[in-house]
Amino acid sequence: LDLRAQWAGKPALADTRGYNLVVWTYLAKGQRIDRSNAYQGPEEALEAAGVVVDDALVKAHDGSREFCTEPSNPRTVLLITELP
Repeated sequence: LDLRAQWAGKPALADTRGYNLVVWTYLAKGQRIDRSNAYQGPEEALEAAGVVVDDALVKAHDGSREFCTEPSNPRTVLLITELP
């Protein structure tokens, strides 16, 4: 789904303490991913969609995983939380 549509009407996150972005990547059978792009792509998309003011506020990726459990439904799932 489109991040802009999902975030519509909400203010961009701007907490200077930063955020943890969990990225769950579900790959199709035989698909490979560049791990740094798996993090940078969603960060850029969150900024472009107005979810975060600046992608530099994403300071951690704790809990991120790569799965090959659903090859017929490749996707990326994001969970963003404030850092303490």
